[in-house]
Amino acid sequence: MKKLLFLLMFLPAFAIAQKENPGTNNRFKYCMLIETGKVFGKGVNVYVDYGDTTVRSGNPKDALGKKIKFDTILSALNYMGDQGWDLVNSFIIRNPNNVGYEGHYLMKRKL
Repeated sequence: MKKLLFLLMFLPAFAIAQKENPGTNNRFKYCMLIETGKVFGKGVNVYVDYGDTTVRSGNPKDALGKKIKFDTILSALNYMGDQGWDLVNSFIIRNPNNVGYEGHYLMKRKL
């Protein structure tokens, strides 16, 4: 009898714990922020790949459609954060001839 009472007491708790909240959105959109260092000049080149084309999607643009220039990769990451993107992972790729590098920053945001 004690076992049955114990089971009946905790069964609703297990059922509630497994139920998914219908108001939550677990869908994300991903993009890759790609940074290349400039050979001459100040700042970094930044491209955003949204995965919808086979080529890089281009530079981040402001409300007027003008290319945004970034002095550092941190300013680019802060800009993407302001747009609702969260950093998931990052890694650096060196060019095969050891001249230059590419920084890749995987980002996501809720749909």
